[in-house]
Amino acid sequence: MSEKMFTLSFDVYESFSVNELWSDGDAPENPTIEDVKALIDKCGGVKRVLHDWNLIDRFDEFDVSSYEVPDKK
Repeated sequence: MSEKMFTLSFDVYESFSVNELWSDGDAPENPTIEDVKALIDKCGGVKRVLHDWNLIDRFDEFDVSSYEVPDKK
């Protein structure tokens, strides 16, 4: 018997200016996506940022999909 699996996807859409991200004025001269990823890591990772930056309540959308895992033979 195949097993039914469910995938849950949660999206947060929020825009931040350079000044908002680096509020101490220590932004890189020309910030890149990699700089923002490094900032998120420095702040403790995505889970910590969702909590500390008050993004946890801003989940705009969610989706649930399903698929079947075929039997192993």
